[in-house]
Amino acid sequence: MHLVDTTPWIGQGDPVGCDIRIEAEYWRNGVGWIDSDLGDLFGGTRCYASYTLLCGYKAMAGITPIAPPRGFPDDTCLEILTEADEPRSPSWVTLAELWAAPWDLLKERCPTLWRVTCLLEEERLCWPRRPSREDVRVVFWFDQ
Repeated sequence: MHLVDTTPWIGQGDPVGCDIRIEAEYWRNGVGWIDSDLGDLFGGTRCYASYTLLCGYKAMAGITPIAPPRGFPDDTCLEILTEADEPRSPSWVTLAELWAAPWDLLKERCPTLWRVTCLLEEERLCWPRRPSREDVRVVFWFDQ
């Protein structure tokens, strides 16, 4: 799946020099975190606004990050860790945290992140045992 975010980086006008990778996983009791099999949800997007909203990578006017950078979760599923070849600035947020973000900001400044949030909500309802929004998370990083 390739979602193209055409939102320009707001700052000095410099293009982003690397891709943002986002993978999703969900929790299943008795099993642990499982890869969603949705692949890279950003599809090579280079939008600092999305990364700023996710973890505050760059200070941008009008964007308050959902959470500070957290690194990879200790229990990230192996499939996602295998995908992360030389990751930079890894972090994660839950689907619940994404839904709590200001929707107008998501739609206007981070449209790809908005579409990812909606897609994950739809997928969550189809996964076995319907995990809660707290039990779905996106793990993300800058890719080389």
